[in-house]
Amino acid sequence: MDPVKIIDLAARLGLDKSTVSRALNNRPGVAPETREKITRMAQEMGYRPNVHGQQLRGWKSTTLGLVLGGNVPHLSSLFFGPFTLKLYGAAAERGYDLLILSHEHHPDESIADVLVRRGAFGGILLGWQSDDVLAAMSDSPLPCIQVDNYAADFPTLDYVCSDNRTGAYEITRHLLDQGHRRLAYIADRRPVDEQGEVAMMMGLSPFRERYEGFQQVVTEAGAQEIVCDDNPQLPEESARQLLSRPNAPTAIVAASDGVAASVSQVAQSMGRQVPRDLSLTGFDDVDPHLVEKLKLTTVRVDQLAQAHAAVGSLLDSDAERDERIECRIPTELIVRGSTAPPPDPAAVPKQRLSAATN
Repeated sequence: MDPVKIIDLAARLGLDKSTVSRALNNRPGVAPETREKITRMAQEMGYRPNVHGQQLRGWKSTTLGLVLGGNVPHLSSLFFGPFTLKLYGAAAERGYDLLILSHEHHPDESIADVLVRRGAFGGILLGWQSDDVLAAMSDSPLPCIQVDNYAADFPTLDYVCSDNRTGAYEITRHLLDQGHRRLAYIADRRPVDEQGEVAMMMGLSPFRERYEGFQQVVTEAGAQEIVCDDNPQLPEESARQLLSRPNAPTAIVAASDGVAASVSQVAQSMGRQVPRDLSLTGFDDVDPHLVEKLKLTTVRVDQLAQAHAAVGSLLDSDAERDERIECRIPTELIVRGSTAPPPDPAAVPKQRLSAATN
């Protein structure tokens, strides 16, 4: 007979599973009569929680759980594959193993309960996570930290990410310093996963912050942002529309190196050469073959530093603290051959943007 799960109790009681989880984990936010009702039903149905303090007296877990997000397609991903290895290495240096799982494979369970049942000390959330995962970890006593992305709607969950805004600011300033005054920003705007989740790629914190950094420096310089007439989801569609306009941008800031590769293909198909006719930049610098092929000017993210910061925060932070850990790891501007002055320097002012600070 399968063990009784929190979702079973929630269905029997007609309550939200997060409410049941809070009651069984002795968390605040549950009325006394509701807590008593949940506890009584748990006893009647034979629910057996598997929390650390009830497993073995004096036993300490040496396992960390890595929960892959909805935008992590697979571990062969050129971004998330190496990131996972760096998280594994950071955990191993501290004497911990890394358990890898995703909510996709446990759709009817609280991910926090899955981590506890598997003996994890805490959870690392890599990439975009559904509200179910975020709520489960927020309600759980397990320590947890988000990596590469964070959710504004769950302000109690700690996070580590790149300093995306500053990275985008610096690479846009590089273009302005070369004389560009008509710029565009292109990102992937599709839903995060194939099930059509309402969260869009542009809504994820890394891409939102990168766009904010781009907009900030363009506004400060009095330059012009060229935007699409509609809101195409695919970067190829955005590039084709922008480059077909009479006032086409002379430089495009892509939200990632992958987006930059898509823009480059479209530009080439339209007879535009990079950087002679169009300057192009990326973000991440995790695919050496791609950046070498494009000679791509980009922003390098430090995945190793993020991994160590995430594991360190998870293991070393004070459980009694009230403030949220918000750790942003510095990025590095890498200038290669995909950027140059605009194609008609005589028509573009050579004003140099002063080194403003964020």
